[in-house]
Amino acid sequence: MNESTSRTAPITKPQRRFRARLSSRYLFTALMAALTLVAGTTTPASARTHDAKSSYIYAGGTGHWHVKFHGKASSENGTYTLTGTLEGSCSHAVGTAQPWMGLQYGSSSESWRIVEAQCLNSSKVQVKESGKLGSDGKLWIRAGGWGGAFAGYWGWTGSRILYLND
Repeated sequence: MNESTSRTAPITKPQRRFRARLSSRYLFTALMAALTLVAGTTTPASARTHDAKSSYIYAGGTGHWHVKFHGKASSENGTYTLTGTLEGSCSHAVGTAQPWMGLQYGSSSESWRIVEAQCLNSSKVQVKESGKLGSDGKLWIRAGGWGGAFAGYWGWTGSRILYLND
């Protein structure tokens, strides 16, 4: 029987240093990947809050509307929350219907929704609404007013976009 032995060359100091660096780089990369995975899957302790403001002013032959919304918007786990106060001071011309005020809002995953109330000399409505936030994180809000006889009058301010996925 032929017995053969295989021998490997001894490892030199530069080779040992290279292997040690390679091992430490692998360990560092694995550690960073694990931290990234954990950081990417945890939810924040508290949702970030954004100021939400919109106002609408109109004065004309059918009356006047001064409508404003001041509040906060936040998101957590794919749901947005909109809270605040819708305030209005409105009047209407003689012979026209009662004026109304409103706040339209909605995310990219839903249609416009509305909070509305009659708008008198000094009207206030507390708003606390929530809904499904789209993947783009956008929430649109806009204030407006309407009223009048027959054809009536209505108008909205331009939409304000709040980015809630910061």
